Amino acid sequence: MFAVPTSLTFVFAVVAGLATAETINSVDSFEPVETHCVVFVVDQKPDGELVTTEPACFQVKADAEAWAQAWLSMVSSEPT
Repeated sequence: MFAVPTSLTFVFAVVAGLATAETINSVDSFEPVETHCVVFVVDQKPDGELVTTEPACFQVKADAEAWAQAWLSMVSSEPT
């Protein structure tokens, strides 16, 4: 997992958007699938670029929020 410096503030975003995949809702039409993705900023490079976790995406916003909370709890309890 990630080493969590005590001075690092985690920033996370739950982003709602349209997935690139589409679902078929009839023979001739497509409906975009809404996704909610979570990323955390875990570091910053000397040039200022932010280092983030891989996105974790969910179809239900509440699932994304629960995953984010669980991730924060997990890394907060890890020894530094």
